[in-house]
Amino acid sequence: IELYSERQADYLESPLQLKLRSIALAKEKSFLSAMTNLRTLKSIAPLSPEWKVFYHYLVFKINPKSSFKELERMNKGSPQIANDLTAGKLFLLYGKNDEATKAFESGLEKDPSNVEALENLGDSYLKNKKFDKSISNYSRLLSIEPQNFKVKLKLAKSYIKKGQLISGMKVLEADNNTEIVK
Repeated sequence: IELYSERQADYLESPLQLKLRSIALAKEKSFLSAMTNLRTLKSIAPLSPEWKVFYHYLVFKINPKSSFKELERMNKGSPQIANDLTAGKLFLLYGKNDEATKAFESGLEKDPSNVEALENLGDSYLKNKKFDKSISNYSRLLSIEPQNFKVKLKLAKSYIKKGQLISGMKVLEADNNTEIVK
């Protein structure tokens, strides 16, 4: 940042201060002011995927239609899996499950063993009541991370929602967590 005078330097905020103020303003439902802070932050340094999610949340609160257009634009033809994951999470947040599924599938085309994309795609399938696909996805993820208990719970939930209570219980019992089943 170029400083034009020492007096102006007194008014400049650090990126951390801008982030903290943005969160505080969002909690007060001052979404436009929070977004202005994030735009200032964006002019200093690129936003991380987590802050992009927060930024799009603010855009959604102010103008939902423009938020969806920007999300679709951001995700179209993107070579980076981080954009797919960010867009997918936002689509899930906004209840756009079909778009979320497409974003996560696009991310998995770029990196087939990405754990975050696999889990989020399973979540999207589960929300869309595509239980066979969520079971397949969570099982695939467990082959990569066999000790991921959160995913085991999601797999069990998928089986139970599909009407296969015994299969759901077996997933949990296989981990010796019988107290949860009881």
